[in-house]
Amino acid sequence: TSGDNGDYVIEGVIFPSDQEYVAGSFSDEALPMAAECQTGDKNLSFKNIGGIIKLSLTGSHSISRITITGNTDELLSGVATVTLGPDGIPSVTMSDDSSPSVSLVCDPAVQLDKETAAEFYISIPPTEFANGFTLTITDSEDKRLEKESDRHNKVSRSSILAMPEISSDNLSEVSYGDNWVDLGLSILWAAYNVGARSPDEYGGYFAW
Repeated sequence: TSGDNGDYVIEGVIFPSDQEYVAGSFSDEALPMAAECQTGDKNLSFKNIGGIIKLSLTGSHSISRITITGNTDELLSGVATVTLGPDGIPSVTMSDDSSPSVSLVCDPAVQLDKETAAEFYISIPPTEFANGFTLTITDSEDKRLEKESDRHNKVSRSSILAMPEISSDNLSEVSYGDNWVDLGLSILWAAYNVGARSPDEYGGYFAW
């Protein structure tokens, strides 16, 4: 559709909350592109809408999921509106119900090596992490390893933010079952939500 200033507006663009691991690349449909089409013009110049976070991991764990959560509730996945300006450069506005988390799912799990780093690529909208982000790694035994960084980082459109190499063996293990709650429903419940670090945090947002 056409915007107030003659810009082109594309609604309903999806940044997936769960992305599939692809060795040496990013998940299909995880890095959307947009182009402006003039009447009768068959030459389209597509431009990337989002950017990429590249993680390099070593260690002895077998990785099944990697989740990134912004420390200031930055919106990393969900439905976006994309606006193409006069120069055809896209800008992104995430919907209010978007999620502050995004995950890379490894199926089958990726076995890390202590010497040679495995590379993981996660697509997100252009984002400025004012206070860094938290990396949560889940291994094939459902152990959760966590690393939090408070450094300012920025993921720009059509660029890759390559993070320093990390050894999973040096990360702290997180337990979500230290204080189980018995609701009388035949199973015990965790004391706080998945993705949260304390009972007063919301945790991750999930939808099907």
